[in-house]
Amino acid sequence: MSQKWAFQGIDTLAKHANTELRCQIHELKLLFLFSHDNINCQFRAFEQQIDRQTTFDSDTASTIYLIPRSENVRSDNHALQEQQKVGRANPITPRDVIKLSMPGATRVAAQMKHRILHFLLDSPKFNVESYKHCDDAALRPPPSVRELPCGRENQTIHHIRDLQVCGP
Repeated sequence: MSQKWAFQGIDTLAKHANTELRCQIHELKLLFLFSHDNINCQFRAFEQQIDRQTTFDSDTASTIYLIPRSENVRSDNHALQEQQKVGRANPITPRDVIKLSMPGATRVAAQMKHRILHFLLDSPKFNVESYKHCDDAALRPPPSVRELPCGRENQTIHHIRDLQVCGP
């Protein structure tokens, strides 16, 4: 297989992935999140030839995340922007952070205690099954707080987009 065939195959796969992505967004009405970032790519030429030069390109890489069960995510962008305006007009203070953290402090403490206990119980020198009180309620994990749904029907679909070359 030649290099040209390989690039044509990759290009064909990318075009099919873009078509599938558009279909999923427009026809299935899936909620999506988009992230992007600038990247710098350095290409080194180890053989000095006229058409092979060391280059340093700036590109943009992006990813789209499709969320199949959109009822789990609030997508009201206008309400979010309004709330951000309110937050900018009235910034939160360290005292506010402490006040807001108080109701959840007991849940956080229970989770932290369980994590420390779990670390000790999982140590190689300790055998949990031989422990006399291994069925004690204190060893069970605390209940989850706003647990996210899991399973195949809730799986986020991840699409990596093509690089967009910014340079000449």
